[in-house]
Amino acid sequence: MPNALIYILLFTLFSCTACQQDTEKTALISPPEENASLSVVDNKQKITNGLKRGDLLRVEVQNLRLREHEQLEAKVLRHLPEGSELYFMGEISSDSVTVQLRGKKYYAPFYRVKTELGYLGWVHAAAVKKQAADLKGS
Repeated sequence: MPNALIYILLFTLFSCTACQQDTEKTALISPPEENASLSVVDNKQKITNGLKRGDLLRVEVQNLRLREHEQLEAKVLRHLPEGSELYFMGEISSDSVTVQLRGKKYYAPFYRVKTELGYLGWVHAAAVKKQAADLKGS
């Protein structure tokens, strides 16, 4: 009987330790902090709101990487200068990633886009801004 009690105590102790480790792992892979400033996009819904296929986007950073796939590790196809116009192709990556642009961290998905010269690829959503309809061609 005393051996059974020792086994139960050891099982309980190790079970609690495993729970604590799982909680720590979850904290490491969570999205950026909740108290981020309003200028930082910390939610996929905010950055994808209102986009539809064919919408005009403008590059908001210098040398934006147009990638072959929707991952930071994907091959870079082109570097796009700030102010370049892109067309949203209606595809948004299923996962969001955190990047740092101009000293701020952004958590957002990738958009599939087409350049003015016809190149297709993926760009991080935080690096582009939807162009108002009345500004097209200006």
